[in-house]
Amino acid sequence: MYEYKDIFKMHLRVVVIQYRIGHGLTQEAMAELLHISPRAYCAMEQGDYSFSATTFAFFLRLLPPEEVSNFLDQFGNLIEQVEMGNELLPV
Repeated sequence: MYEYKDIFKMHLRVVVIQYRIGHGLTQEAMAELLHISPRAYCAMEQGDYSFSATTFAFFLRLLPPEEVSNFLDQFGNLIEQVEMGNELLPV
């Protein structure tokens, strides 16, 4: 069974990695945009670390409003899948 916190962490991790790759950024450049150390960023990509609220806010500031809305909608869809008893694939 998934915890909502774990689902959010997984979803955020996927979206952040997609953003970084889609914008041609290195891990170091992404860490700088998020105001965290490159080491902390790498740990996040590996799933060992989750963002603080402040780091999450810095990430949201990078996104256009429609992408913020998409992020939240996708998270809601993941929650609905779990509540309906569907298993999520590991990332």
